[in-house]
Amino acid sequence: MEGILIKNLLQKVLKKDDESERILFEMFYNKVYKTAYLFTKDHYLAQDVVQETFEKAFKQLHRLKNPENAGAWLGSIATNTAIDLMRKKKRWNDSPTEDVYIENELSKVETNSIDMEIERVFLIKSIRTHISNLKEEYKQVIVLRYLYEMKENEIAEALGIKTGTVKSRLHRAKLKLKEMLMNSYEKEESANE
Repeated sequence: MEGILIKNLLQKVLKKDDESERILFEMFYNKVYKTAYLFTKDHYLAQDVVQETFEKAFKQLHRLKNPENAGAWLGSIATNTAIDLMRKKKRWNDSPTEDVYIENELSKVETNSIDMEIERVFLIKSIRTHISNLKEEYKQVIVLRYLYEMKENEIAEALGIKTGTVKSRLHRAKLKLKEMLMNSYEKEESANE
């Protein structure tokens, strides 16, 4: 049902219908914002990325082949836009300072134990922090794979790289995250001794 709604909205947007643009913006705003924030770590920069993402998307809407993939398509535009912005910021030697915020399915898991809930919250925060510290190429594939639930071939198409490269980056990103989490855990354990 949602696929049909999105398809109809996209057709109206192509005909320059402002109300349909607004509805699409509202439908996908949160996901695009969270992606932008993951890369920029700054509320205002994330807002800029969101605005630019939707501007680019509405200009290039005719390129979207499958309306059901509109969310993933917007996610890849947001990712690329955020990376471009951060590259510019690095050239200007300016870096944002706010904490990273990603809403994902892990945060929706219900637990019966308060201890387990506290551990889960700390683990999610740690994972978010570590994702934000990954190389851009690894962060990019992790976000598209797990936040936007894109398949490897979709990520490859969106980023203009080979599927094998996506698989390799995902594998390396997971290994790096595991290493970072283990190091963090070991530091915490030795601090508690």
